[in-house]
Amino acid sequence: MPFYEYECSNCKFYVEALQKISDEPLRQCPSCKKKALKKLVSAPVFRLKGSGWYETDFKSEGEDKRNLADREEPSEKSEDKAKAADALFRAAEVLGKTSDHKATIAAYQRFLTQYGNEPQHAARAVEAQLRIGQAYASMGDRKKAEEYYRATVSTFESRGLKPATDAADFPSEAQFLLAEYALADVLATKVTSTGKKMEKEVQQLTDRLKAASEAYDNVFPYRRIEWVLAAMYRRGYAFETWAINIRAAPVPKQLQEYSEAWFAYKDIVDQFASRAEEKAIGLYEETVKRAKEYAIANEWTAAAQERLNIYKPEEYPLLRTPALDLQLEDVR
Repeated sequence: MPFYEYECSNCKFYVEALQKISDEPLRQCPSCKKKALKKLVSAPVFRLKGSGWYETDFKSEGEDKRNLADREEPSEKSEDKAKAADALFRAAEVLGKTSDHKATIAAYQRFLTQYGNEPQHAARAVEAQLRIGQAYASMGDRKKAEEYYRATVSTFESRGLKPATDAADFPSEAQFLLAEYALADVLATKVTSTGKKMEKEVQQLTDRLKAASEAYDNVFPYRRIEWVLAAMYRRGYAFETWAINIRAAPVPKQLQEYSEAWFAYKDIVDQFASRAEEKAIGLYEETVKRAKEYAIANEWTAAAQERLNIYKPEEYPLLRTPALDLQLEDVR
């Protein structure tokens, strides 16, 4: 099937589509959603056949004859294949910006089937696995999302791709998203009981904290600083969440409220939770420190600064936004 080029007359968005000759032209723009796509006229690829097109056409029958168009055929085929792979991947990217997650999955899977095993497309094969996982996550299918996030990691390793490269962004993000699922388990765990049942709930919360912490650690080996900072902050947030849950746990009913025993129990719990809190603060501080070292400012570094402002407001003051500064100047 041939590839056709389209451009939106409204927003000038460009897209290539693989279609049968008999297919109806596309109308709706994937970017602005308006029915303003126009098929572009491009030069077709053709070969010259028949007599008169041979470099030896006037040589004797015993001499070798070769079609002039065959001179560039190997490179043309290779170039056409590269363009087809690029067009197919770009089409999947366009679908990924829509809410049609099933179509997105199908498009990336087509790319993997046709070009995923070729060495020159190794990085894109890794990215395709990640994008399929994200599409499943958007559909609420955690099991399939985790499956493809793990496939992202294994594909990166099997293709021999290296850390500290642009391609390493994909397994970094995949490991981060796996860790986010583990953190969601921590956030969903509450300590609401007392006695033996409380011990079981605390143990479950602690086990899930450990799993989340180890999951975020898996981001670090790829040496992509943006994802390292994100994982560092979220790991700290996991410890802080654990401490908050422990402090919010109910006091045994046999302890009279505000009695000496009641305060003693609360003090023990507070000391227990403070250890996790200190761990969280240390991770927040490391996030801010590394962000300054690499001159990076993003949502994770801002969140770390905000959390530190709660515990150490003098050391980590919140900066006023430029808009607020301007407003204050106007008042003056």
